[in-house]
Amino acid sequence: RHGLEGERVIRQAIRDYGRERGRRRRNRVLQKGLDINLVSLFTNGDLNGDTRFQSDEEKSVLTKETRRHFVTRCPDAEMWGRLGGLDIGKIYCEEVHHYLYGCFDDAVQVNLCETLTNGGDICRFYINLREANKKPQEEDHYVPQCWEDCEPDGIACNATMFSLFYYHLASAIRNKLDEETVIAAIEKFAEQRGLRLRELERRNERTPSAASLVENGDLFLDPRCRKTVEQTDNGVTVKVKRCVFAEVCKCHDAVKEGNLYCERIYQGICSAYCPGMKAEVKSCLCSSGECEIQFLENK
Repeated sequence: RHGLEGERVIRQAIRDYGRERGRRRRNRVLQKGLDINLVSLFTNGDLNGDTRFQSDEEKSVLTKETRRHFVTRCPDAEMWGRLGGLDIGKIYCEEVHHYLYGCFDDAVQVNLCETLTNGGDICRFYINLREANKKPQEEDHYVPQCWEDCEPDGIACNATMFSLFYYHLASAIRNKLDEETVIAAIEKFAEQRGLRLRELERRNERTPSAASLVENGDLFLDPRCRKTVEQTDNGVTVKVKRCVFAEVCKCHDAVKEGNLYCERIYQGICSAYCPGMKAEVKSCLCSSGECEIQFLENK
C-alpha cells in the first residue's frame, strides 16, 4: 500500500521490537544476578517450546564469548513461503536478530549472512561477545511487567511476543502512515485465521459453530487467559478477566491500537469461519475492567 516508505516503517518497527526484547532480556539477566555474556543471553530467552524448529546440534557452539547456531528448519520461513511472502519474511530476518541480540550488550556482534528466507538452505548464526570489547554502559530503569510471566510455557511465550510485535507494528503504521492500513492488515489476518479454523473443523469432521470456535479455535489459547464461557440460546458469551494482549497495549500507552484490533479481529474470524456468524465485543480489557464477547449464530 505504501511502497518503499511502508517498508521503511516496517523495518523500523521490527528493529524497535527486537530492541525492546533485547533490553528486557538484559535487564532480567541482571536482575537474576547473572553476568552479561552469551551463555546468559541464550539460556534466558523469551520464546520457548516450539519443537518445530530444528538445528544442527553437532555443529552448535555456545560459550561466554561465542555462539554458532545453524537452523535447518524454521516454521516461520515455511509459513511465509506457503503464503508467497518470503520477501516479507526476509525483512524480519534481516532486522530483528541484530537488535534482539545486539541490544543485549553494546559489544555483541551478529553475523547472519545466510537464512532460509534469503535463498539459503540453512540459517547460519555467528555471534560474538568478546570480554575485551565490553565497556560500562548506562542501564535502564527496569520495572518487570505482569505480562512477562510467560516462561517456560511455549504458548504463553508466543502470545506475549505476538502482542509485543503487534504493538510495535500497529503503532508505527498508525503514527507514520495511516490508521486504515492497520485496519486492513487486521482484517486480512482475521480472514486467514477464520479460513484456517474452518478447514481444521472440516478435517476433524466437526460442524462450525460458536461453541466449537471457542472450545477448539485459537482465540483463547494462552493458559494465563482467565475466562468464563456461557452457552446461550443463539451462541456463546465469553468473559475474560485477564488478557495479556491488553496488558501489553496498556503498558505501552497503545489503548487505541489495542481497541482497533479487538473491534475487528473477532468479527473477521467469524465471517470467514462461518458466514453469517456475528461477534459483538461488548467491552474490551484494553480500555475497561473486563472483556465480554458474544458469538452469535445465524439461526
